[in-house]
Amino acid sequence: PSCGANIPNYNWEERLEQDADVAEAAWKVFRARVAAVKSTLFGGVLRVIRFAFTFVPLVILPLPLIKLALSLPFTDFEPASYSIINIALGIIQSYNIKNILSAADSEILKTPATVILASLILIVLAILFAVLNFVFMLTGSFSMKNAKNVFCCAVSTVCFIALAAVLMVFKSTVVAANPALISFSLGPAVFVGIGLFTFNLIINIVLNRSLKKQRLTMPAF
Repeated sequence: PSCGANIPNYNWEERLEQDADVAEAAWKVFRARVAAVKSTLFGGVLRVIRFAFTFVPLVILPLPLIKLALSLPFTDFEPASYSIINIALGIIQSYNIKNILSAADSEILKTPATVILASLILIVLAILFAVLNFVFMLTGSFSMKNAKNVFCCAVSTVCFIALAAVLMVFKSTVVAANPALISFSLGPAVFVGIGLFTFNLIINIVLNRSLKKQRLTMPAF
């Protein structure tokens, strides 16, 4: 300019100090978030156990869910154990969901088809919320929040308890009324699933309280 002032370099020392302050504040926030993640996921034995047991319920997938044998006119199905993986692959490869839905309208097959559909829905919900529990554990670790994990574990636990109830009612009614036609029993996957999901729920409830207390001592970010 005609006045001879160098506008781009005006007050540059003060602006550098301001940039340094902004960078330092951002670095403090980053370090606080990293510390929060490390503390939430691995800050103690119980938190490490919580992290590890988030994956443990997956062991139910190959375990026997039910043991079933049918003796129908012209057809016999030998006793066999079915896991969640077997059932899922069977539905994809051999069975047709539309046929199961159609069977629900049949007087003879209405109850078994309804039990199958209810069981499938409960299993899918339990596994879905188990996956969400892992996702929320990672995303919530930045803010040291755990309420969503408690909710997901509670849903998975309730779903498996409801699954056990549905199958036990089926066994005590339909199977008990037709012992010559149906042989049916619950496999270990049902009870192992209830135990693991309940264990995860209890751990997350305990950690939710400790994380709330810890958040009060953490700097705001």
